[in-house]
Amino acid sequence: MNEQFTVTNEDGNIRLDVFLKKHVAVLSREKVKKGILSGNASIDGKTCDDPSFKVKASQTIDFSFEIESGLKPYEFQLKKVFEDDDFLVISKPPGLVVHPGAGTKHDTLVNVLIAQYPNLVNVGERFRPGIVHRLDKGTSGLLLVAKNKESFDYAKQLFTSREIRKEYVALVVGRVIGPHGFIEKSLAPSYKGRKVKVSSEGREAKTEYNVLGYYSDGIDDYTLIRVILHTGRTHQIRVHFSSIGHPVAGDDTYGAGSPNLAGLSRQFLHAKRLMFKLPSGTTLDVEDELPDDLQEVLNNLIKI
Repeated sequence: MNEQFTVTNEDGNIRLDVFLKKHVAVLSREKVKKGILSGNASIDGKTCDDPSFKVKASQTIDFSFEIESGLKPYEFQLKKVFEDDDFLVISKPPGLVVHPGAGTKHDTLVNVLIAQYPNLVNVGERFRPGIVHRLDKGTSGLLLVAKNKESFDYAKQLFTSREIRKEYVALVVGRVIGPHGFIEKSLAPSYKGRKVKVSSEGREAKTEYNVLGYYSDGIDDYTLIRVILHTGRTHQIRVHFSSIGHPVAGDDTYGAGSPNLAGLSRQFLHAKRLMFKLPSGTTLDVEDELPDDLQEVLNNLIKI
């Protein structure tokens, strides 16, 4: 199979193997690397066998690869928050992976979507049809899906120009000082288990937050915060708050050494609000309340 991609400003200056892994999610990082080393990748028509080569904006990347199988429909009941002819906004439950990858090939949101919207297979990227942004497996909440090529291109441009407002609710370990603040630290891949790290050589990342309240389980303190993303980097909220000593509660990846909060089986992170202008000019502003599992954890804490 041959796929062609154009590097956007958003993806500029990252490694070729990282870029291709991002856009060919069904392949593992190792298979992407082997494909590059075997001469299956080219940049602007010239073969590139260096996985660490830094791609540049506007370059054209061609990549040949084989996969075991295509997308298979998966039946699952989705909670739809909004739908029109162009867009679908769903409330993603925790535990559901957004698109196929090396670890999960069939039981993903994408497979659910093509079961309900067969024409979606022609929208956007081959293995991420309709998907214009993503949420981590353990994160719940609002996710936008484009239903046709025009709306896909429209939404991509809104994300590039940062005209889509995304707000989250998170519970972080410890007391965050001050009612309002910003975390501005560049982020880069760490190449260790697909993690991300703070790095001066990374890409700009900006997180805004407001403190909603302080809680305690009788031993440790926690802060409930509203988070506004000004950039959309991978794991941005989790890495940023971990970097200031307040990891997201329940985050096993970036919260090493954090206390175990009773009843919490995943990271306490929920995409609560999504706001942007529809092609018609009307502003869509939707919210999604905390799911039962997170609300129960909060109800069992003592509000300080």
